[in-house]
Amino acid sequence: MAKYPENLTPAEGCCIWVSYLTAYYALAEISRVKNGDFVLITAASSSAGLAANDMAHLLGATAIGATRTKDNKPFLLKEGADHVIVTKDEDISEKTMEISGNKGAGVIYDPIGGPLVQEYANAMAAGCDIFLYGGMDPRPTIIPEIEMTQKAAVMRPYSVYHHIYDPAQRERGV
Repeated sequence: MAKYPENLTPAEGCCIWVSYLTAYYALAEISRVKNGDFVLITAASSSAGLAANDMAHLLGATAIGATRTKDNKPFLLKEGADHVIVTKDEDISEKTMEISGNKGAGVIYDPIGGPLVQEYANAMAAGCDIFLYGGMDPRPTIIPEIEMTQKAAVMRPYSVYHHIYDPAQRERGV
């Protein structure tokens, strides 16, 4: 049994663990994010996006939150995002490269997919891990094959359920 704050209901407590464990396995166990890395988090104002922001910071990385609207920007900055890109108004690849000093994002944590993948394709660092852990955009995700090949990037359809059924992995996550 996992502990959670007393002011939360059991359902709320479970929700916290799913978001944080999803971020933990992707960023800590698979990508091994470390100090100096850049993590691009799409849908950054979602519960999973906020958990990824926290996890990136715990691992020493710079968290770049992406959101569609400028209304979310103050909230994301208040929640600790190092940088926020408003995708309706800014080019996500161009802005990520600017923020990272042209290094690019070593991890892209994306629950959206669809055409957005093409929009951030030029923001990948060498060896980038892209985690597609949702399908918020129902349109097909077209893999940016050329950009991924040039950067030796890996796209992973991803779920926390790939990890929590293994007792050793679950224990490390908790």
